[in-house]
Amino acid sequence: MPHTPQFRVVDFLKLTRKIGARDASLFYGRHLAGMSPSYEGIQLRKGTSDLDVFKQIFVWEEYAYPVKGEIRTIIDAGANIGCSSVWFAKKHPQAMVYALEPEPSNFQALQRNTSAFAQIKCIPHGLWSRSCKLKIESASAENWAFRVLETSDDDPNGIPASSIDDLMKQFSMPTIDILKIDIETSEKHIFGEASKAWLPKTKYLLIETHDFMEKGCAKAVTSAVFEFDFDMYTLGENLVFVNNRL
Repeated sequence: MPHTPQFRVVDFLKLTRKIGARDASLFYGRHLAGMSPSYEGIQLRKGTSDLDVFKQIFVWEEYAYPVKGEIRTIIDAGANIGCSSVWFAKKHPQAMVYALEPEPSNFQALQRNTSAFAQIKCIPHGLWSRSCKLKIESASAENWAFRVLETSDDDPNGIPASSIDDLMKQFSMPTIDILKIDIETSEKHIFGEASKAWLPKTKYLLIETHDFMEKGCAKAVTSAVFEFDFDMYTLGENLVFVNNRL
């Protein structure tokens, strides 16, 4: 049965305070009429979890952690349809945003929704502990809940995956100012031995862990991060780690 997200009155009032009554009314009216609402060039697909993603980021501001210093490099792993990438690009217009999304229909929406932002580079890859191929495990899941598994390199339907180390080398990143991760249990594979190479070079880490889908995700993340000098905070559904050495 397709997902039918709800846009509540409290959501509308909060959105009004952020973008004004006219734009909020247009957005809400299109939603009530069964049309695809849009905001800041972001088109939301009907009958999907896109509205929920939009609300988390633009209405409830779940990435609005007060970062300090100059932000130049952002990796958005699990970029979905681009709401988070656009959020970061607008908050940090001087930064380059590398947006990774492995699921093809989400990636098409990501490209469309970020096309006005030259500083957002869309990459049709998943994030993993090493370069490999992945496959979608949960093809029937909501658009924000696709999970991936590693598959053979000769799988004709395999999706490319990159590691954080790969991305830093490919795009000449000495450090990562903001690393946002929302990858539906794949974090359990990312935060292993290989993470010791890039965690000390990461200033801010914003991550949603998914223990309700697979046990051990949060433990994998915190065990790896706390080998280094990070403080931890919470923001909405996210854990925020701040590197005290950068």
